[in-house]
Amino acid sequence: MATEIILPKLGQTMESAAIVRWLVAEGDRVEKGQPILEIETDKAVLEVESLAQGTVLKIIAQAGETHEVLDVLGYVGEPGEAIPQAPPKKKAEKPEEQPPKPAPTKMPQAKPTRAPAAPPETPGEVAPVVRVSPRAKKLAEEWLLDPARLAGSGPQGRVVERDVQAYLDEHKLGPSAIAPAARELARKNGLGLDELLRLAHGEAITVEVVERVLRTRPEPLSPMRRVIAERMSESARTIPHFYVTMSVDMEAVTRYREAHPAPDGTKISYNDFIVAACAAALREMPVVNARCVGDAVQMNEEINIGVAVSLDEGLVVPVIREADKRSLEKIAAESKRLVEQARSKALRPESMAGGTFTITNMGMLGVEQFAAIIHPDQGAILAVGAVEAVPVAHDGKVSVRKLMKMTLGCDHRIIDGAIAAEFLGLVKKRLETFTA
Repeated sequence: MATEIILPKLGQTMESAAIVRWLVAEGDRVEKGQPILEIETDKAVLEVESLAQGTVLKIIAQAGETHEVLDVLGYVGEPGEAIPQAPPKKKAEKPEEQPPKPAPTKMPQAKPTRAPAAPPETPGEVAPVVRVSPRAKKLAEEWLLDPARLAGSGPQGRVVERDVQAYLDEHKLGPSAIAPAARELARKNGLGLDELLRLAHGEAITVEVVERVLRTRPEPLSPMRRVIAERMSESARTIPHFYVTMSVDMEAVTRYREAHPAPDGTKISYNDFIVAACAAALREMPVVNARCVGDAVQMNEEINIGVAVSLDEGLVVPVIREADKRSLEKIAAESKRLVEQARSKALRPESMAGGTFTITNMGMLGVEQFAAIIHPDQGAILAVGAVEAVPVAHDGKVSVRKLMKMTLGCDHRIIDGAIAAEFLGLVKKRLETFTA
C-alpha cells in the first residue's frame, strides 16, 4: 500500500494550512526528507518534506486549498501500488468522546421564552432554480454571462435566447467585442462579462483589458496577512501607544564592525549591535520587557528579542532567545540563521514564539525614521532607521558623523515617558561606546 502524504503539525498552535504549491508532480521520484510542497500557516510559508522514498503516485490537495492537520494530501509509493479511491479526511481521527455528564450542582439559568414571530429559516436553504433554455445557456456561456442575473421572458420566467441577446444589444456587444484570446483568458480566471465591462470603459475587450481587470481584482488575504491584519488591528485598538525618538552616533559601532568581522569574514550587521544593546538595556530595565495581561503587568523572566523579517508573503518575526546571555558574535550567527530559514521557508513556528521585545529595522531601505505597532503580547517595540552620514556639532566643531534614529513604541499602561527616555538613553550609550 502506498504511503500517505499528510499535512504535518509544524507548531503547537497550528490547526490548518493553505497549500501554496507543490514542488513535485505526479510521477516524480522523491527521496525521504526531500521538500515536496509549500504550505502557508498563520505565521509563515513552510516546506513539507517527504516521509518516504518513492514515486509521487497521486496528488489530492491542490494549490489554494486549505486543509486541517493530518489531512491526506497525496500518496508516495512504487508504481503500481494500490491507493485508496476515496482517501480518509484525516489520517488519524480522535476517538469519539462521550458527552460529559451535567454537573449536579449547577443548573442553567432559565431564559425567558417567547413565541417566534415567524418560523425560523432553514439552514442551508437552496436558492430558487433559474430556468434557462439550452440555446440561452450556450449563448450566455459564450459571452461569459451569468443568466441568473437576467429577467426571463419565457414561460414561468425562463431565460431564453432573446433575453441574452437583448442584454448584448443593450451593451452594444457585437461579434468582435471580445477577442478570442481575451475570452479564453477571462474564462480561465473565472471573470464574468459584467466585471469585464465595468473596467473596459467602452474599449474592445482585449487580452490587455483582461490583464488589467486581473491586476485590479480584489484578492483574499493570505492566512499570514489575515493574521497580521487581525493582530495589528487588535494592538492598535487595545494598546495605548506613544512614541519616543532619539538619534544615536554610530561611529563607535562602525569602527568596531570594520575591525571585528564575523567568523565567516562578513561584517556583523548594524541590527546585531542593536539587538545586543537592547538586550543589555532590557536586563537593566525589566519593565520594558514586560507585558500587560488584563489589568495586571506580567514581568518576563527571559529576554527574547524578535527581529522583523520582510518576505513577499508578509512579515515574520523570528526570536533570538535569551539574547542577554549571548555574545555579539552569537547574536549575529543566530540572527543570520533565522533570517536564512525565514527566506528559504524553513522557519518553524516555534522559532517565532515567546518574543518579549521586538526590533524592526527599515534602515536598509533608506527609511530615516518610522513608528511601529507593538506586538499584542509585548510592551514595546523599537523601530530603527538608516545609518547616515550627517554634518553635526561634535567636540565644539562641525563634522560629518554617522547617525541613526531609533523610535521606541511603548504601551502607556506599563511604560511612562521618563522610562522610555531612560531606556533609549541606555541603548544609545551602549551603541555610542561599543567595545563588545
